[in-house]
Amino acid sequence: MLSSYVVWRLRHAWLPYIFCDENLDQTRTKRNPVISATPNEHVAHKKFQNAKVKFKINTNDKNTKNQEDEHQVESFQTLLSNLATICKNDCRIASERNITFDKITLPTKFQETLLNDIQAITHTQST
Repeated sequence: MLSSYVVWRLRHAWLPYIFCDENLDQTRTKRNPVISATPNEHVAHKKFQNAKVKFKINTNDKNTKNQEDEHQVESFQTLLSNLATICKNDCRIASERNITFDKITLPTKFQETLLNDIQAITHTQST
C-alpha cells in the first residue's frame, strides 16, 4: 500500500515530465466511462511529436539567475531508470592503511530537478 502511494505522489509531482494527461481529474468527470479513453491533444503532442519540456535549473550562485533547460518527455519508468544512474561507489586507495571512502556520482541538471520535486513532496508532508 505504501509503495502505491509513493508512486502516486511521484506521478503527480512529475506530471510535466511524463506522457500523462495533466488534467485527468477534470476530464474523468466529463468522459463516458464505457467508451475507451483516447489521449487528448496535449498528451498526443507530448507522445508523438517528441516533445521537450522546459524545467528550471536552481543554482546556489547568487550572481546567476535561475536558468531554464529542456528535456525529452519520458515515461515514468524511464524517469526512474534515469535516476537509477546516480550511484554510490566504494573507493579504496591502495596503500598500507587501506583507506576507503564513498563517492556519489553527481546528478545531471534534470536529475537535480526531479530530486528537488521529491524533496518538495516530503517537505509539504512534514509541515
